[in-house]
Amino acid sequence: MATKLDDDSIVGSADQAVDFIGNILESSTEYSIIGKDLEGKILLWNEEARRLYGRGAAARLFRLRAQFD
Repeated sequence: MATKLDDDSIVGSADQAVDFIGNILESSTEYSIIGKDLEGKILLWNEEARRLYGRGAAARLFRLRAQFD
């Protein structure tokens, strides 16, 4: 049986979903993960993305995108 992301057995509430995603970001140390919304706005990134692009670069992209919204 395939597991779906919206399966209640994985995450039952919004708080659990946020914790689940946070755990994925924290445990993914070899891959750069950047989360964006459907409009391309950067919402989150993990430590490897910060190391690869720099915290300042991610923050600048976030601010730059906000200027055009």
